[in-house]
Amino acid sequence: MTSAIIFTVLGLALDLAGALILAGGLFITPEEAVELSAARWSGSTLDENLRNPQAQDRLRQSKRAKWGAGLLALGFALQIIGALLR
Repeated sequence: MTSAIIFTVLGLALDLAGALILAGGLFITPEEAVELSAARWSGSTLDENLRNPQAQDRLRQSKRAKWGAGLLALGFALQIIGALLR
């Protein structure tokens, strides 16, 4: 296998992994939707407010988005390298 093909295949695999990680944060069960949308009192400190399920969900989504975007960027970069090596 040439290095160009290796970079291209590895890049596509990372793109797929990144897209799945990004999309994974969008899939929730009906029970999770109810838990996240339930009304709650706000806390008086940041730490108290960070215990809120909605805040936890947003932080989880943000972490997944950062990982997914990073993998996508790396995958696209490897594909570019593979194309340039041909």
